[in-house]
Amino acid sequence: MHFPQSLLALAAALAATVYADTTIPNGGYTVTNLDEGVQLWTSFTDSTLEPIKVTATEKRSTITARSAKFAKRRTDCWGNGLDRTGVDNTLVSLRGWANSGTTLTSGNGPRSFGYVYNGVYSYYCITRANTSGNLDIGDVNHAISEMDKKCAAYTASWYGWDGSSEIVGKAATNQQVCTGPF
Repeated sequence: MHFPQSLLALAAALAATVYADTTIPNGGYTVTNLDEGVQLWTSFTDSTLEPIKVTATEKRSTITARSAKFAKRRTDCWGNGLDRTGVDNTLVSLRGWANSGTTLTSGNGPRSFGYVYNGVYSYYCITRANTSGNLDIGDVNHAISEMDKKCAAYTASWYGWDGSSEIVGKAATNQQVCTGPF
């Protein structure tokens, strides 16, 4: 069977949107959003790993302007599929971390805390500077339930509480998350 070259190119492009960038090793991270779309990934599970700087393909001002549109929606889907084992493993880890309640403070800008496995990042995020939030296992389960009601279970998505700067989400490691402020 022969496929037209354009069909093969389309299939390759679609595959690229499904598979995550795996340059971030498996493990637990805090991710700090710096100026102009630079993210600093700092491992809290591997002390030998140097912090990893990732630069967005878009400027932070563009990402932030677009994120303001999402502030009115408290659940959103990005539409790209994620590795199933990655989603399952990272959400188990996030639930274990949150357990009976854990506090996260953002610092000078948006900050997230989460786990990477097979190119999937499941995270808890504070989108506003100098803000704290507290997450427990019930919150994680509620957020997952809300995401899965609107989006496919293994699709990049996030959920935020009304009037809050806290969100829980799952995404590919090459996607800009927690860009705030909203």
